[in-house]
Amino acid sequence: MQSREETATNVLQETGAALIHAYDDGRIISGQGTVSLELLEQAPHMDTKRVPISGGDLKSGVALAAKSFNPAI
Repeated sequence: MQSREETATNVLQETGAALIHAYDDGRIISGQGTVSLELLEQAPHMDTKRVPISGGDLKSGVALAAKSFNPAI
């Protein structure tokens, strides 16, 4: 973990790039939520979803989008 963070810091400093976390960035989470919206557009009465858990971005995005589409979910 330490080596990864040091390498990322070096790359950012050398290139001026921006770090976008795969599981801790609202843009990524919002993008993952499109999965939920696509499912609900095709099956609007769906009230349960099963989502694989890894970093949390997919789970968070699906839950947020589903709740905005149907607060009863």
